[in-house]
Amino acid sequence: MKTIENKKINIPGEIKKYSDLIMLCVKNPSQGGLDILEMRKRIKVIDIIEKGGKSFDFEDADFECIKECVGNMRWVFPHKEIINFVDYISNNGKSNIPAKN
Repeated sequence: MKTIENKKINIPGEIKKYSDLIMLCVKNPSQGGLDILEMRKRIKVIDIIEKGGKSFDFEDADFECIKECVGNMRWVFPHKEIINFVDYISNNGKSNIPAKN
């Protein structure tokens, strides 16, 4: 089980929280589209996000779906908040990323 905080972010436009970025990534199909199994996985994540809240609890498989979607996302503009979000998800929902030596 992984808990993701629904952090507020400062990106111009309609993206105001981490949940908005997760939805953007999950609703963005890969280049070849979605098969039914992938669609079911993503809809399960969407259902959890649509309930709203300050944080979200995801089963490990659901969180892996999010990580894959975030990792495959192609962003249309550079922004530090996006980098922070991707790092947060890549680091399994932990804000502090250990320094690399």
